[in-house]
Amino acid sequence: MRHNYCLRQEAADDQINRIMGQLITVFSYATLYCRLGISINRLIAIAVPIQAAKLLTRRNSFVCVLVVWCLAFCHASPYFWASCCHIYYDCNMWRWITVGSHWGKTFIYVDKCGIIIMIITFMLDVVAVAKFRKANKVFSNNASMMSKAQRRRRRMEIKFFKQALCQNGLSLIAFISYHFISPLFGDRWLVFLTSTFVWQLLHASDGYVL
Repeated sequence: MRHNYCLRQEAADDQINRIMGQLITVFSYATLYCRLGISINRLIAIAVPIQAAKLLTRRNSFVCVLVVWCLAFCHASPYFWASCCHIYYDCNMWRWITVGSHWGKTFIYVDKCGIIIMIITFMLDVVAVAKFRKANKVFSNNASMMSKAQRRRRRMEIKFFKQALCQNGLSLIAFISYHFISPLFGDRWLVFLTSTFVWQLLHASDGYVL
């Protein structure tokens, strides 16, 4: 009887482990697509400021948020077939592991899409920086013609842009550390430093940047 109880408890813990892996995948991709959407939003506001007021409406923002969550669920949907493809947390290695089935091994590469999304986001930010520097030169030439309120608003926009750029840069570093550097180590503490600790450091840095 004791043995049966232990088996049931182990099965329940395994199910919770899989569910948590699925939820983390959904939220992770939602975060990635949110950052991508913010970068696109920022680039539009800088590149075409006149048309931005028509494009970046409340209705379009609501549609973008809906698309973000739909894409996140689409990315995580294969993991809901828990019998052949799922993510679980290995307590011995302190790492999230994809199950070793054929589908699990295939989706290891699909999971790397997060890196591609982060690189695209960072490239969009670089383009936005170039556009922003060009617009800033025009602003500097016409600064004497602008009111004090306009100059204050411009300085706030510059600070906000630097903040967003730092956040996306730190996120890219954290993703590279988690997906490429952490798997190189077998020691649990090195895995912890290059995965969990890096993510916590990212969140702390986000608070500092804000």
